Formats: sequence, structure tokens, C-alpha cells
Amino acid sequence: MILGGALLLWAAVVAVVSGVAITRAGRLRRQPPHPTAGTTPVLVVRPCAGLEPGLEDRLVATAAARRPLGSLTVGLSVADPADGALPAIEAAATRLRALDIPVVVRVIDPGEAPNRKAAQLVAWLADAPPTGALVCIDSDVDLVDFPLDSLLAPLEDLTVGATWAPPAEHGGHTAGDRASAAFLGASLHAFALLGPLDPAGLVGKVFAVRVAAVHAAGGLDGLENTLGEDMEIARRLRHAGYHTRLVPTPARAVPSGRSHAEVVARFARWLAVIRAQRPALLLSYPLLFGATFPLVILGLALPGPLATAAAVLAASTRILVALAAQHFSGLPPTLPLRAIAEAEWLTWRAFLRAARTREVEWRGRRLRILPGGRLGT
Repeated sequence: MILGGALLLWAAVVAVVSGVAITRAGRLRRQPPHPTAGTTPVLVVRPCAGLEPGLEDRLVATAAARRPLGSLTVGLSVADPADGALPAIEAAATRLRALDIPVVVRVIDPGEAPNRKAAQLVAWLADAPPTGALVCIDSDVDLVDFPLDSLLAPLEDLTVGATWAPPAEHGGHTAGDRASAAFLGASLHAFALLGPLDPAGLVGKVFAVRVAAVHAAGGLDGLENTLGEDMEIARRLRHAGYHTRLVPTPARAVPSGRSHAEVVARFARWLAVIRAQRPALLLSYPLLFGATFPLVILGLALPGPLATAAAVLAASTRILVALAAQHFSGLPPTLPLRAIAEAEWLTWRAFLRAARTREVEWRGRRLRILPGGRLGT
């Protein structure tokens, strides 16, 4: 009876947190759009690494975003002159210039810094308009019809230092792609649900910062030696008195070709960053994001109506979360049973790896994540 009651309480907490996330996501979605006036100069940077399928067309599609009418420059960069992405970048730059969009192409040498994307971001900040905005968008994001103006609009509030859009993955074909898409699009970790639960957060797939706010927060120095640069930017902005703001329109990411092992390693790195930068949140993964398997298994194994009720509540909550995550992430609604299983399994594998060790394999190097997200060898 006591164990059954404890299970039911656990399932009830998961249900309440899930309900809060869904309610807040719905409230955010119902907010009227607030497009920017378009007077702020904007630098949109797209750091690249490796020749991805469709890279050139995605970079050109920056012009297909719904963007402000003010001054907009696109910055395309790699960290190595031998990077296979460079020819695609140069071809995309030619096509964008033909559309009358100013483009700057740079090769940014990160030296020995392990975080090459962050090194590129640090370098681009020096070129960003001091009174404008810097937008960073990963190379696997498709910007066709994305409301860039709505991403920038909250920055007109001088208390807001950064905005971000919740990413969701589309179109993957491998087992790893499916597991990653399930984790990010059919679970409580879908950023369209997680973002409203964590108003202090920032996800670096598609985000914008007010340049003056970043400088007031101490700039981006040292970011290239940190894993989880987006969380570190948010921390610096909070410390300087600024807020981050989530916009409701999901960003469409189209990564493909990943193995299941690569995806597990990727999310284990994420959780290792959580462990280093916000350690109090690490236990939320087994207790909230991966709670369905233990609750259902134990609820059905233990005798008594309370344990059975816990299993039923956990299963029904999880299905509702998956459907809501798909809806708010802009994904087509599907029967989510397979996605639930894949997301739960991925959650536990990544959590156990992150809890076991601070060492990660990243871009061919073995690194240790130190407190605060700093990287050491």
C-alpha cells in the first residue's frame, strides 16, 4: 500500500508538471504576433561544419525567412579552410547576393579551442552592429517561412537580452534520426514544452541577442572553451539583469544520417552540460522525462489499486504529452507509441552515461566537462 501510494504520488507530480507545460505552451501560442518595426540592423550568422546534404539550399533559404525590412546582413563561416562546407557556402553567398542580400564569408580559426561553433560566434560578435541584433542559426535549420521578424521583436524590450525558437527535427531516416526526433518532438523534453517550464533557458539552435546587452553582460569571451555555450550566454545575461524570451514558432531542423550511438552520445553531452552548469536539474531526467517506464512497470508489478492507478496515470499522461509535443513542435500528429518508447529509452541511456562520467567524445577529441561547463582535456 505504501509503495503503491508513493508510485501514485510520483505519477501525479509528473502529470501536474506535464499539465503546466502544456498549458503554458498553449498560452504562449495564443499570444498575438508582434512583428518588429524593422529599424534595427541585424547580422544573421550561420556557422557551418562539414558538407551536409542540402546545405547550400538551406543557406540560400535564409532569404526565404519572413524578415524585418531594416538592414540585414548574412554571415557564413567555417572554422577550417579545408572544411568541405566552404564551396557550398561560397555558392550560397553568390546566390544570396543575387537576391540583393549582403553576405560576408569568413574562415574563423579557433586555434586549440574545442568549441568551434562558439569560436565562430565570438568572432562574429565583433562584426555585429553595436545597436542591433546578432542572430545565430545552425546550418541544419530550414528557414523557409520562418518568422525572423517575430524572433527579433521581443528584443525591442530593453529588459530582454536574448530570444530563441524551439527546434524540432523533421525528415530523418535512420534509427538515430528517429530516436532524436522522438526525444525532441514527442516528449516533455520537446523544447516547445520545456521552454515554457524554464523561462531562464536558452537553446542555441535558433536564437537572437541584443548586441548591447551581450556587451553589458561581459561579452562572449571564453565561450569557445565551454560546452553549452547557449546556457552560458543565458547565465551571463541573467547575471547582468536581462531576460531571455521564447517565441512560439518552432524552427524546422533537418539533420539526417545519424546512428543511434551518435545520438546517445549527443544527448549524453547535453546532460553532462546540465550536470556541470545546472546540477539540480539533472535528476529531473529520471524523475520527469524518463518516468514512464519505471512507473508503468512497477505499477503493474506491485499489487493493489494505487499501484495500478499510478501505471494508468503515467501511461495516459505520457501519451498526452507526446501528442501535445507534436502539436506545439509543428509536427504531424501520429500515434506516438513507438516515439514514446524511443524517447524514454534514449533518455535513460543518455542519463546513465552522463551520471557515470564527465568525460565526453566530441569532434574527435576526448574532453572533460568541468563545473560551469568549461572544457578540459
